[in-house]
Amino acid sequence: MALSARALGAERMYLHPPDPDLTERIHALTHRWGGDFEVEGIDDWRRLLREFDGTVVHLTMYGLPLERIAPRIRSQPRLLLVVGGAKVPFELYERARYNVAVGAQPHSEVAALALTLDRLIGPVSRRQFTGGTVRIRPSARGKRVVEKEAPPSIDPEPIGGPIPGSTLPVVARAPGKCILFGEHGVVRGTPELLFALDLETQVVIQAAARTELNGDPDAATAPGYFRTAFEEMWALGPPLGVRTTSRVPRRSGLGSSAAFVAALAAGLGSASGGIDRPTLARRSFAIEQRT
Repeated sequence: MALSARALGAERMYLHPPDPDLTERIHALTHRWGGDFEVEGIDDWRRLLREFDGTVVHLTMYGLPLERIAPRIRSQPRLLLVVGGAKVPFELYERARYNVAVGAQPHSEVAALALTLDRLIGPVSRRQFTGGTVRIRPSARGKRVVEKEAPPSIDPEPIGGPIPGSTLPVVARAPGKCILFGEHGVVRGTPELLFALDLETQVVIQAAARTELNGDPDAATAPGYFRTAFEEMWALGPPLGVRTTSRVPRRSGLGSSAAFVAALAAGLGSASGGIDRPTLARRSFAIEQRT
């Protein structure tokens, strides 16, 4: 389902119940093949339907014909296509603005989604996926895959020389951590004893029409590490799009926030012409303390 949604033009997939493994796999695939597709796990699908600022369309074999409804929903600025399983609560039929069928016969959920996206967005061949490291060259026979040169990768953690400047896009990584004692020492200005984990957070920074985090422009103005990092290190710079993936579990005490801050600060430092390690450490600490 996620692969079809991404390939056929969807921007985001909400998944209930959440599946962290699937989410991570799709993030990795999107980084490799390009585009801005996101998978977000949700615990409360009813809340999503209530709060979604747009038109909710439920895809079901029992709905009105897609050919009849497509002109109405194609003009809507934001659409949430809901695809259920074998047992869909009747409540969903009532909450949806439109219940739409691609055919009044049994068929798979993937077929319903694919046909609907094709009718609403248009042929697959017209779509462009920016970024990524691979491209397929059409071939009458065989497989032709072109590997693009990967952007430079920056690791802010190991002891070494300064982080050099780099042109966009920039990839930066930082590991999680296990604190033996001195938790929250960074914020309090006290010592910590810790060791790095073999789990990392990665950020990809590239030029964009507006500053956004994982496709969300509101992150640039909402309170949080992302806004603080840009105020601290990129206040006068042009818009940047930041994509992040992480193997560090959130809210686990393993430094997921610190890893995000360190990777983002390293990437912004490189994009602004380079940054030495002591300055990177001070900037990272300042971002965490301010947030």
